Amino acid sequence: MRTRAFTLIELLVVIAIIGLLSAVVLASLNTARMKARDAIRKSDMHTLRIALDSYAFEHNGAYPVVSGAANVNLLTALVPIYIPSLPEDPRSVPTLYKYYTAAPYDAFTLLVDFEGDAISYCRIDVNGGYPGWSFYPACP
Repeated sequence: MRTRAFTLIELLVVIAIIGLLSAVVLASLNTARMKARDAIRKSDMHTLRIALDSYAFEHNGAYPVVSGAANVNLLTALVPIYIPSLPEDPRSVPTLYKYYTAAPYDAFTLLVDFEGDAISYCRIDVNGGYPGWSFYPACP
C-alpha cells in the first residue's frame, strides 16, 4: 500500500511562491509607511504654521527670531503657549523641518523633507517668505 505525500520539489515550489508573495506584501507595506510618515510631516507643517501665525498675532506681526535657516527645534518661543510641543520627525531625523525668517521678521518660510513623494522638499511661505528657498515647490 502506497501513502500519498508531497515530493520535495512540490514543497520547494510552494515555499518559493510564499516567499515571493511575502516580498511583494512587504514592499507595499514600506511604501504605505513612507506615505504615512509624509502625511504626518504635512500635518506638522500646517500645525507649525498655525502656531507661528498665533505668535505673530500677539507680537505685532513679528515671527520668532532665529539666526539663519534653523531647525524647527529652535522655535522654543512657541512652546507651550502656542503649541504643546515642537513636532519631531516620525523617523527622529532632526534636520527635516527648517524655519527661516529675516528682519523685519514679518514673513517666514517652513521647509520639510519628504521621503516618499517625487519631490524631496516643499515649502510654506507666509507674507512672501524667504526668497532664497523659492525654487522649492510649495507644499500641497
